[in-house]
Amino acid sequence: MARAESVMFEEFRTRFSTEELEQLFCTLIAKDRAILGHIYGVFGYEKLSADELGLREMLSPDGVTKARKAALERLRSRYPGSGLHLWREVYHALKDI
Repeated sequence: MARAESVMFEEFRTRFSTEELEQLFCTLIAKDRAILGHIYGVFGYEKLSADELGLREMLSPDGVTKARKAALERLRSRYPGSGLHLWREVYHALKDI
């Protein structure tokens, strides 16, 4: 029984973390969401290669890389104090009990 509960909790944790990450992702401007969404193929965006994304966004391959890094940095800057950050803090605190 403990194994089934562990699997259920892991499924819940993954789903909840993904939902919180999506909320954080949605706070980005549209261009950042498009860049990250297409590069990683997440949150309803079709996964595209850097070349395909560059054509769509009118960026060079180097421009795609720079845009990805900048968008990730803006996403990271929103993490402290977010619901995802709080969830991870609580999870890790309770995990050690």
